[in-house]
Amino acid sequence: MIKLSKIDGTELWQLEQDLVVKGYFTVPRFFITDLASVPSWLRGIVDNSSDDIVLPSIAHDFSYHKDFPHKWQRKTCDLMLYKLCLRHNMPEWKANAVYYAVRWGGASNFRK
Repeated sequence: MIKLSKIDGTELWQLEQDLVVKGYFTVPRFFITDLASVPSWLRGIVDNSSDDIVLPSIAHDFSYHKDFPHKWQRKTCDLMLYKLCLRHNMPEWKANAVYYAVRWGGASNFRK
């Protein structure tokens, strides 16, 4: 189970323990995330608090962060998100929608 605490007055969450993302990396305790930044046109399909998106979103946020220790290209980060969504039992059609949404709208957050 992922342990998160909500940061008062914000839409942000803080990890309360390291999060091991099997096959990829570990997201460190105290990392701050907004979970899935779901665009309005996708909100009827993707709930940013559902089990199939929480871990993939945290891992993706960390991979986009300026302090991420690996020097991955943005597309690699987005493909990881897609694969983790599938691993967490998201239907393929929904994982595709998530992938294309982040490809279309994620560039402004990369390495921030």
